[in-house]
Amino acid sequence: MDLLYQRYLGNTEKPGITREKLKEWYDGYYTKTGKRLYNPRSVVLSLTNNNLGNYWISSGPYDEIFYYIRQNVDDVCDDLALMVSGIPVKSKIRDAASSMELATREEIFSAMVVYGFHFLSA
Repeated sequence: MDLLYQRYLGNTEKPGITREKLKEWYDGYYTKTGKRLYNPRSVVLSLTNNNLGNYWISSGPYDEIFYYIRQNVDDVCDDLALMVSGIPVKSKIRDAASSMELATREEIFSAMVVYGFHFLSA
């Protein structure tokens, strides 16, 4: 995100976003190794539009993801309940979830990350 922000500062006549506000709005999540990651769509649209906003709400078919959670496909709802209560759940997150026919918890969690849901890794 730092490189994108530097480009934004160099290419924007009147930057309206501070690095601190960007971090505050799109607080990101941490990988297992402690690296902080942000929702790329929200960051790019924010810098492109020179405006902080709720870009994640238009980034994907949330109803589809909620269907998989409600149906507890591959016990994903149970895993989410554990995470909310502070119990770590291991999962391999892929860079992209191209299909909305999600069959495994890894595919569902990957889609959630792609569409802007935030997770903290243990």
